[in-house]
Amino acid sequence: MESGSARVLQMIKKGMTPEEVATGGRHVMEAGIELSEYIMPGIAGQALSEEHATETARLLNLVRPHFIRVRTFAMHPQSPMQKMVQEGTFVL
Repeated sequence: MESGSARVLQMIKKGMTPEEVATGGRHVMEAGIELSEYIMPGIAGQALSEEHATETARLLNLVRPHFIRVRTFAMHPQSPMQKMVQEGTFVL
């Protein structure tokens, strides 16, 4: 999952929408398979931080996975997001 925000998922090029995450999560749960969703605090930067938190909580409440795992965001020095930091379009 990483985020429940459509804008954040698009920014990180996740390749999924929140709706697709919810649908996939519901299918897994309905199949009786244990579901673990990963979220990533910090991935939204300052500008989208509040939206990231509220939309992620909303999506997790829709899916209701068995486990929620938190992975800290760590930017690789050669990542496309590092270029965004250098350009000033992303503030950690």
